[in-house]
Amino acid sequence: MSLFINPRVETHHLMSLGKVSVSAPSNIAIVKYWGKKGKQLPCNPSLSMTLENARSYFFLEWRGRTFEKEGVELEYLFENEPKPAFEAKLKKFLTSLMNDEWSFLRYFDLIIRSKNTFPHSAGIASSASSMAALAYCLVEMRDQIFQRSFFPSIDEKNKAMSSLARLGSGSACRSISGPFILWGELGPSFGSEIFGTEIKEIHSDFKNLCDTVLILDGGEKQISSTEGHRLMEQHPYASLRFERARQHTEELLTILKVGDWQNFAKICEAEALELHGLMMTSSPAYILIRPNTLAAIEAVHEFRKQTSLRLCYTLDAGANLHLLYPAQEKEQVLKFVEEKCKPLCQNGRYLNDHAGLGARYENAEELI
Repeated sequence: MSLFINPRVETHHLMSLGKVSVSAPSNIAIVKYWGKKGKQLPCNPSLSMTLENARSYFFLEWRGRTFEKEGVELEYLFENEPKPAFEAKLKKFLTSLMNDEWSFLRYFDLIIRSKNTFPHSAGIASSASSMAALAYCLVEMRDQIFQRSFFPSIDEKNKAMSSLARLGSGSACRSISGPFILWGELGPSFGSEIFGTEIKEIHSDFKNLCDTVLILDGGEKQISSTEGHRLMEQHPYASLRFERARQHTEELLTILKVGDWQNFAKICEAEALELHGLMMTSSPAYILIRPNTLAAIEAVHEFRKQTSLRLCYTLDAGANLHLLYPAQEKEQVLKFVEEKCKPLCQNGRYLNDHAGLGARYENAEELI
């Protein structure tokens, strides 16, 4: 299923010269996507919170020509420095798009400049924010070149951008809008595997949810997410895991609506530990959490016992802990972070973020 229309390319389109600048955030999954099928489709539904401060800024310039080339002509700079490995990844992705809907890219030279607001290996998925920003840029580029909007509504446009971002990085489909996004089907009439679906009914306590990321280990992960997903193909607990994720996702839709913090925290933490349990029981096995991860988790448990404040944690496929809590608890939680968690963090580093609304236009040319 394609959400895009194949535009008719005429000579005046190929003379186009233009630019667009956007930013897109990362997201943190509450219910984890782990295992994929087909063309970047999830084996289980997932539900994530869109972040606000952890963003990738993309500035795209293009120049048309009247002759086509087989691959994409692209120059990529990250913070004004060449990044050959990521440039190659972008070229591969863009070349893969050169079917009917995006065949016009053969006639354009592209320059992309980008930067992130968060450091590498911070426990925040840069592929999600980068590919969401790129998808936004491409859709806007096409609108400018053909001097028309291809979608009847913002909602339809967001679906198309989400679907395009998914092809670059699965979790990127959850970074186009927010604050909470479902990816996957829950029954015949709700959710989709090809784009993220915004959850509309959210209690006020969850709309202003905060996320403090503890940088407990800034090193490279032992295994890429792509390899981790592949391990699920032969995992002995795969079918059970996929059913658990579906159940958790269905439960969370009600939890987010009514503001049930206790069960939100229960599912959030169970999902984090199950993800790492899957890694430890795969073949080969990987242990991605570190001693300070466990120490921070124990500190959270003790703090909750003493204060009864609304605070829980989650993890991505790495060692760094995300602390989630309503904005009303921020002052006390950050005091706890300073006193108990900062000494566990690498170089005392942690990042503060909160729920956001997704990708947007930016004056990125001035920011990069």
